[in-house]
Amino acid sequence: MLKQHNQLMVALLLLADACAVTCAWLASYWIRFTYLPVDPGKGVPELGDKFLPLLPVIVLGHLVIFYRMRLYRPRRAHTILSETRDIIQSFIAAVVVVVLIDYALPASNKISRQFVATYALVGASFFTLFRASVRMSLRAIRRRGWNHRSAAVIGAGRSAQRLHDALRRNKWTGLDVKYFVDDRRQGFTGELRGTPIYGPLEDLPAICEENPVDSVFIALPAHLLHRTDELLLALQTSTADVRIVQEINPLYAMRPSVSKLDGIPILSVRQSPLYGANAVVKRAFDLLVGARCLLITATPMT
Repeated sequence: MLKQHNQLMVALLLLADACAVTCAWLASYWIRFTYLPVDPGKGVPELGDKFLPLLPVIVLGHLVIFYRMRLYRPRRAHTILSETRDIIQSFIAAVVVVVLIDYALPASNKISRQFVATYALVGASFFTLFRASVRMSLRAIRRRGWNHRSAAVIGAGRSAQRLHDALRRNKWTGLDVKYFVDDRRQGFTGELRGTPIYGPLEDLPAICEENPVDSVFIALPAHLLHRTDELLLALQTSTADVRIVQEINPLYAMRPSVSKLDGIPILSVRQSPLYGANAVVKRAFDLLVGARCLLITATPMT
């Protein structure tokens, strides 16, 4: 039932995005040829001459790009800022597709670069506002107790409890933690922060089967991280979304930055001061001090 509901939501969002792209395309035509300068020699091209016949291909290209850029995956736990960034990146990629489509057309059917530039600005703004309004509407609905999904948190340490509290505070995510799963002795049941806690971890498949949820968060303490692969394997047959919440030692979290190398996330805990802007500052300081010392020692010689 949940899978069918998700498919329905994705289908509705695809339809809404197709309408949004269509409106942005038509609005760009209106703005470009109503408020911006037009070459008198060429005049205003007819909407039905080039722009309407091209619209279905443009809409299809956008939807494919949006799908490939994962704009239709569940984003309950994402911030609006991160989603806006992904939307803008996806729309830029879609505009590149528009340029490629136009490049492949015969010279008689090409659209102007001024129109493409107008569409890039108008379309990106329009689509970002549209998606933001959808997100805000969904958040408002979830705050009222509708469109909620169930979740389980694997682990009972600091990260798991902080995640539990964060989801409870941020009702807009629409995720309700139904239970924890931790390494408890066989048959042990109890509560943690008012939420049931089951165990042990070896019984995770059976626990999830008896208590099905829509999302599973793996939030193990640092000394149990080696069991992550085992738990992921145990969840292979589950239809729930699975996310991993890493616990980082506070001593390592001073000013961390994350980069990627071929898709591998690399956490930089500390950077050498001899690189980047720090290296420039240090070099300038060395030269300044060296010049001053040279000036002081050279004075008696004059």
